[in-house]
Amino acid sequence: MIDLPEKTIPFFPFSKTRPGQDELIKEIYYSVSAKKNVIIEAPNGIGKTVSALSSIIPYLKGTKKDRVLIYCTRTHSQMDQVLQELKRIQATKSVQIRGLSFKGRKNMCINQLVIDKAGSSREFVDLCNLLRSKDQCNFFNELNDAMFDVSTYLDKTMSATDLVLIGKQLHVCPYFLGKKLIANVDLIATTFQYMVNPFIRSIFLKDLQKEMPELILLFDECHNLPDLAMEVGSDKLPLSSIRRAYDELLTVATLDHPAIKLFDFHHELLEKKLAPYLQKRDIDEIDFEVSSMLLREILKLMEPDPTEFVMMLKNLGRKIKKDKIENSSRKRSISYLLRYAQFLELLLHSIDDPQYLHRFLVLRTKTGNTIVHEIKCLDCRIILRQLYEARSTIFLSGTLSPLLAFMEIIGLHGETTSRKTVTSPFSPKQLLIGVVPGLTSKFEHRNSTTYEKIKDYVVHVAEVTPCNTGVFVPSYAYLHALRSTNLEMQLKKKKIALYEEHKQFLTKKQDAMIQEFKLLPKHGKKGVLLGVLGGRYSEGVDFPGDEMNSVLITGVPLSRPTYLITKLEEFYDKAFGGKGREYGYIIPAMRKANQAAGRPVRRLSDKGAIIFLDERYNSKYYKKFLSSWILKNFQQLPSNPKLLADKIKQFFL
Repeated sequence: MIDLPEKTIPFFPFSKTRPGQDELIKEIYYSVSAKKNVIIEAPNGIGKTVSALSSIIPYLKGTKKDRVLIYCTRTHSQMDQVLQELKRIQATKSVQIRGLSFKGRKNMCINQLVIDKAGSSREFVDLCNLLRSKDQCNFFNELNDAMFDVSTYLDKTMSATDLVLIGKQLHVCPYFLGKKLIANVDLIATTFQYMVNPFIRSIFLKDLQKEMPELILLFDECHNLPDLAMEVGSDKLPLSSIRRAYDELLTVATLDHPAIKLFDFHHELLEKKLAPYLQKRDIDEIDFEVSSMLLREILKLMEPDPTEFVMMLKNLGRKIKKDKIENSSRKRSISYLLRYAQFLELLLHSIDDPQYLHRFLVLRTKTGNTIVHEIKCLDCRIILRQLYEARSTIFLSGTLSPLLAFMEIIGLHGETTSRKTVTSPFSPKQLLIGVVPGLTSKFEHRNSTTYEKIKDYVVHVAEVTPCNTGVFVPSYAYLHALRSTNLEMQLKKKKIALYEEHKQFLTKKQDAMIQEFKLLPKHGKKGVLLGVLGGRYSEGVDFPGDEMNSVLITGVPLSRPTYLITKLEEFYDKAFGGKGREYGYIIPAMRKANQAAGRPVRRLSDKGAIIFLDERYNSKYYKKFLSSWILKNFQQLPSNPKLLADKIKQFFL
C-alpha cells in the first residue's frame, strides 16, 4: 500500500513510490488544496513530472470549477515529456484528462512561403497575420472550412508534434488547430514565455477563455525564472539599429522631421562614448552608466508630448513594416523605426523608476564589437506578480537553495507560500561528492601553475572514469587558458577525446558535437567535455547513464563585477534588507555550480562522481548555498591527483 493522499492514488501509475516521491506528491497536493503557492527543491531521479501530475489532476477533474493546469517547461523536449507522462497515467488508470502541448507559430507553421521568408518569431507572426487577412493561407482557410470537424480532436491528448502531423496530412494549420482545441483541455504543456511574458500571457488567457484564479501554474526547472523575467522586462537597442531606423525614417519623411535631431543625438552619444572600445579584441562585454542627465536630454528632444512623439514614430514604423511584409521580394519584414519607437516607449516608462537601469554596452559578436543601449529590468517581481492570482503556482527545480532567497526575489510571501526540500532518492553508494582542498580559481591565483594542476586532475580523473567526464570552468577565458596547456595531448595519450564548448558555434553544430560525445560509450570510447558553468552544456543538457560518469567543477563562477552587477546588488540591498551581495552575486554563481553538479545523475539508476576543484566550496559561507542532496554526501577528497584517481576508481568498481 502506498502512502499517498487518497485522491492522488487513482492518478499515480505505479505500485510503489521512489524515495522522496511521496514527500513531493503530498507537498504539492496539500498546497494546492490550501490555495497556496509552493517552492520545492527536488533532486533528479525522483520522478518530478509524474509526481506533479498525480498531485494536481485531482483538482482538475470532478470539481465544481473547471480548472486548467498550465505546465511550463524550459524546452520543447521537456514539454513532450509532460505529455508522455500524462499518456502513461491515462493508459494505466483510464483517466479522462485531455492534454495538449503548445508551441509558437515558428515551430508549428507548415506554410512554406512563411518558412522561407520569415526569420524571427515576430516575422512569422507578422507574415501569418498578413496572409490570413487576405485569405491567402490555404492551411488556415482549410481549417475554417465548414467541412473540417474540429470536434474529432476534442477528447484527445496531443502534442505539438501530433498537431503538425495532422496539419500536414489534412492540409490544415497546426497552430490554429491547437488554438481551437486549447479552451477544451485540462492540461497544457508549454514554454515559460506563455505565462511570463505579459503580452503573450494576455493573448494566451483569451484563447484559454479562463481567468487567472481558474488556473494552476507549474514552472519546472525554474531556477533561472528570475533572469528570464528580468529579460522579458528589458530591451536592447544596438547602434546599428539606430542607423537603420534613421534611414527608414528618411524614406517616409524629410530632414526637417522632428525625430531627426533625436536620432543624431542618440547616435552621437553612443558612438562618441564607446567608439574607442570598438577595435578592442580582449573584451567580451564592458558596460557604463547612462546618467539621468543624458536620458533627460533624449526626453527633451521628444517634447512637447513625448508619449505622442513615440506614437507618431510607431505609426510610421508600422506602415514601413506593412509595406515590407507585402513586398514579397523583401526577405526581412522588420521595421527598425518601429523597434526604435518601442525602445523609446520603455525609456519613457523607466526613466525615473529605480526598478530599471540604463547602461551602454560594448559586446563582442561573431562580426566584431557592437555598441548597445540597454534598459535593464532589475526587479522580476513586476513581471511575475500577476501569476500569483492563480489558484496555486508551483515552482520546481533541483537547484533552488536557499529557498527563502528564491521566494523573496520572485515576490512571494511566507504566509501564502510553502517551501520544501525533498529527500534525495540516491543512496550514498551511488554518489561520490566532495571537494579537493588546496586548490582555488580566485582571479589572483589564475596562472600557468594553477592551470597545470587542474589539467593533471582532469587527466587522472578521466582516465579512471568508466566512460565520459565533464569539466566545467568559470568562464571562456578560463576554458581557453586550460585548453592552452597540453591537455588535449595528454588525454589523447590515454585514448580520450576532448570536446570543447564554443561561444560562437551555431546551434546545429553544437547539437552535432554533443550528440557525438554522448554516443562515445556505445562505440567503446570515452571523452572529456570542456564547458562553461552557466553555459549550454552545464545546464541545458542531460547526460544520463554512461553519457557522463564524472564531473569536475573548477572554480566558483562569480560574475565579473560590472556596472550592472554593482547596481543590482545595490537594488537588492534596499529591497531585501542588506542581502544584495548574496542575492545578486553569490547565489546566482552557486546555482550554476549546483546545476553542473547534477549533470551525471539524471536517472535513479545512475552513479556519479562529482568533484569540486576549489577549496571555497568547503568554506562555511559557500557551502551553505550548495543543494541539500550535495551536502548530504559531501566529503573532503585527496589533494593528490593520483590518490583522487584511486578513490574514484574504487567508487566505480
